[in-house]
Amino acid sequence: MSSKPLPPSPTDSLYLLEAEAGELLASLGISLPDQIVFERAAAADAAAKASKFPGSRVVLKIADRNVLHKSDIGGVAIVEKSRDAIVAAVEKMASVTGIGTFAVSEFVEHDMTPGGELLLGIRYTPDFGPVVTFGAGGIATEFFAKSITPGKEVAIFSPSLPGAVSSTLAGKAITPFITGGIRRQRARASAADLEALISRCMEFASKRVPHEIVELEINPLVPTGRGFVALDAVVKLADRTTKPEPKQEPRPVEKIRAILHP
Repeated sequence: MSSKPLPPSPTDSLYLLEAEAGELLASLGISLPDQIVFERAAAADAAAKASKFPGSRVVLKIADRNVLHKSDIGGVAIVEKSRDAIVAAVEKMASVTGIGTFAVSEFVEHDMTPGGELLLGIRYTPDFGPVVTFGAGGIATEFFAKSITPGKEVAIFSPSLPGAVSSTLAGKAITPFITGGIRRQRARASAADLEALISRCMEFASKRVPHEIVELEINPLVPTGRGFVALDAVVKLADRTTKPEPKQEPRPVEKIRAILHP
């Protein structure tokens, strides 16, 4: 895995645009859809370039580092892959959001049922250090959180416990939907693929969190024939202008049992 440091954000924002996170995601074995970032005045040129994308539709988004939930303000649309449709969507989106920078990307066909859209997160926690989170993504995220037995809905991993990846994944409700264990459902990704992905994320977290990034969230992450593809990603950089927190004393995992059973 590359240890090349992340570049600083080109603005005062601590967040990267999706297009700027491509190299980071690639180091995790995750790709982004082909994408063009452009200003409002260049919408027609961007539409001409987007004509080379596969399929009949494209995804249009606002491109602003300070807007994390684009769909909440009307900043995401799936539109016909034509010059007129893209230009019209840009004008409408600009008038609604007040933002003039956009990204148009290929529309990645995928299954939206449980297992077809996943959530993957890497973040820093004061108590446990870097952690990796994996679970159902897209429209299934809240359903699994509310309906599944607590402890089976989301998998949380620590780089200090690398040997627990396989057993932890095996015990989660979403895993058989991905690997094909539900009523002969086809496998979207193998158990080995999932384990390798989580292992790469834990290695990344142990080396680069929190001194380079403090949070990465992909939702949805979709398994496709070309591998895992991030349809939406948020990357928050570490604030290097502030003093680092004092280094915490080690918290050996083996001592947890003594705390729970004095």
